Amino acid sequence: MEPVYVNLTNPLKKSSISPISCHINLCGYYRKARDHFIERSGISQNILIYCIEGNGRAGIAGTSIDVRPGTLLLIPKNTPHFYGSIPENPWTIYWAHFEDLSGFLKKEISETQISIGVQPDLEEVFQKIISLMSAPVTYQQAISADGHLNFFLCRVYEHFAFPSKIENKLIQSCKDYLETHLEDRLSLDLIAEYLHVTKFHLAREFKRCTDKTLWQYFTERKMFRACQWLKESDLTISEISFRLGFSTPYYFSMVFKKSIGFPPSQYRNFAQKSF
Repeated sequence: MEPVYVNLTNPLKKSSISPISCHINLCGYYRKARDHFIERSGISQNILIYCIEGNGRAGIAGTSIDVRPGTLLLIPKNTPHFYGSIPENPWTIYWAHFEDLSGFLKKEISETQISIGVQPDLEEVFQKIISLMSAPVTYQQAISADGHLNFFLCRVYEHFAFPSKIENKLIQSCKDYLETHLEDRLSLDLIAEYLHVTKFHLAREFKRCTDKTLWQYFTERKMFRACQWLKESDLTISEISFRLGFSTPYYFSMVFKKSIGFPPSQYRNFAQKSF
């Protein structure tokens, strides 16, 4: 095999400081934290929360967020926020407080919520950080922990900055189509025909790119729309059920509880009290 050489001028050489220069201060792991709830006007450090199981609710600078497995929250320093577990389906999370010396979060990642999925390798990174930060922390352990944190944020940045590497155009077109048809009853044949592919190819590619079946994703998006209506509208549960294409309110409520963790009526009470 012929050797390969790449000749380029690295643009980072012009920077006086690394674009990603983050130092971890506190970190931890909560498993099925039923009564976990935090509310602050802001702290002097950035906060990272990675949910791998269960459900939660968060509010960051006035924006409400439904937290599900695979959700990553990035809360900038001095930002009003709250977050907490849903008691009926308590979350399991990794969390960290860290300093961002280069302003990486503000410059490179503008989202406070990113869906990165439940990734075992990222869980392992957090486990290593927690192990390294166990007292007493040596100088060498602190350097290694910072390195793992920066690696984690690099992976998050890749997901944020290069979505085309994660999802191809077919899957994005499929998601766009589903988003505009949340109130319809669709079939795989109909979707595949619209996208000019076979249903077998579509189903395989969707699963490969997202780690979910197309119907799992479609149901999640329907439930997200249902959550919005339950929070922000006066629509009855029956009206929401039929708008989203469910055959009966009972079936809708069953799917909603399985997805969100508790029945629609309880979610409405919780959401409207919180906001």
